[in-house]
Amino acid sequence: ESIGSLSELQEINLAGNSIEGTLPPSILDLTSLTLLDLSRNEMTGDLYFLSGHISQQRRYLSTNDDDGPTMDSSRLPNLGTLDLSSNSFSGTMPAYFPPSLSSLSLALNNLNGSLSAAIYDLPHLEELHLHHNMLSGEIESEIGDLTKLRSLSLSNCDFNGTLPERLGELASLEFLRLDANPRLGGQIPVPLLQLGNITLLSIQGTDLVGNVSDSVCALEGEEAGGGGNLERLIATCDDSGGICDPLSSICCSCCDCREAQPTIVVPPPDRTCNHYGFDESESELFSDNRTEQIYALLPIASPDFLLSQNSSAQARAAEWLIDEDPFFLNFDPSNTSDLLLRYSLAVLYFATNGDDWAQCSAHENQDSSTCGMGRFAGKERFLSNVSACEWAGITCEGDYVSIELDRNGLRGEVPFQELGGLCLDSMSLRGNQGIVVNYESVYFLDNLRRLDLSENALTGTFGREGEPGDLLALPILELRLADNLFSGTLPDFIRQNVLDLSGNLLTGSIPSFFPYYEEEPRFGGLEEELEFGEFEEEFFFEEFERDIPTTPASLLLHN
Repeated sequence: ESIGSLSELQEINLAGNSIEGTLPPSILDLTSLTLLDLSRNEMTGDLYFLSGHISQQRRYLSTNDDDGPTMDSSRLPNLGTLDLSSNSFSGTMPAYFPPSLSSLSLALNNLNGSLSAAIYDLPHLEELHLHHNMLSGEIESEIGDLTKLRSLSLSNCDFNGTLPERLGELASLEFLRLDANPRLGGQIPVPLLQLGNITLLSIQGTDLVGNVSDSVCALEGEEAGGGGNLERLIATCDDSGGICDPLSSICCSCCDCREAQPTIVVPPPDRTCNHYGFDESESELFSDNRTEQIYALLPIASPDFLLSQNSSAQARAAEWLIDEDPFFLNFDPSNTSDLLLRYSLAVLYFATNGDDWAQCSAHENQDSSTCGMGRFAGKERFLSNVSACEWAGITCEGDYVSIELDRNGLRGEVPFQELGGLCLDSMSLRGNQGIVVNYESVYFLDNLRRLDLSENALTGTFGREGEPGDLLALPILELRLADNLFSGTLPDFIRQNVLDLSGNLLTGSIPSFFPYYEEEPRFGGLEEELEFGEFEEEFFFEEFERDIPTTPASLLLHN
């Protein structure tokens, strides 16, 4: 019997489990439901069925002969809270939401496309959290219709255009995050800066400009000498102390001026590298047969037993490279490095279910080799007929390769052995909650300078052998593991210049110092012990942040 038959059910709260699969369409039959919380799970699929489109049926649509199908407002008529955040839902936003909603969170998913117009038809909405998705397009002026809105978070998306003046009509707004939308620009609307109830406003990492006047700073709380409620105004602003131009930057005397995110730019001392250490100048053609040549080369990258398993990602990548790759690289001593790069990235594709990626899969937009929409629009699809360095998310600089496939619906074990053999400089797989990390294979990444595995619902306990603590033993300059489900206590050592463990489940006390390894670090690093003072409490999500003053290192905990 389907869940839809439970007509008296009022609340469903299954947050923080490991539930997989898709939402059952019959959930729309729960007419008494007031709360649906399935956050922090591993659910997939699209959410468009909320609009009433279910398979071939149209039973959730009422038909008007003049206007065509319209949504049936009897679906979930009493639903007040809908929280599907921190899953792996993909596709576009639904074209319908129950008008009774007061709280809606679809954050930390793989949603793309523009904001659904249905958002603006929610008169009771008080909380709207859509951050950390691939949403794009402009924020429409209709946002001003949500007059009861208290909390709005649209950060870490790809919104563009300018901010509508009508944001200043949200008189009840207390919390507003627009940060990390680099294409969001134009002048900051003056009415927005005059909202008397605003407590937190974050616009860092955008292209917004303008002057934050003294009258705005007067909205700060009494402790800061103001007469309002403003506690934090975070912006990427000009704090040089010189003359500030409000047409090219944000000018502010009371802002928390900061960069979007610290990034390590110190190069390793030796930038010469060969993939898997293969010396092309010493290679020999050991066969006249291309297939035999490539199969003889691939054990440099992958174990023989995986290459011989027909269903493995390694075997599929080898078969594609030899028989299906339209680029068709011939084996030659001068291009063995290109072959190994192409093979390793193909292993990543097949190991993480590349055909189901949110963007730039090999089968997307078959009429063109380029990706269709979103942040990869115009980039070359994976496995397409171009150099692997031109595939979406791949950057090659000299001998080194960087991978950035954030929030792209990757699912499966990341092939660290194949990727670690590359001249890999940086890898970011943030927000792919279906990925699996084999901690026993992370030592293959000892040449990596930057690794970001944040927002992936990864689990494990620091302090146990073969668990996430092994990542901290790597000489990676910048390691970001934020917003996962790691537990245990902090280790008594680090080897990173930047370490972000915020948003996890760590317990225990903070070690009085983190001694650095005695041997010479891979790319330089800390030369003295890091002394900890008191932590500073922040309003921002009621978390804690402490930047270690010994440059260039920083430690972010936020637990």
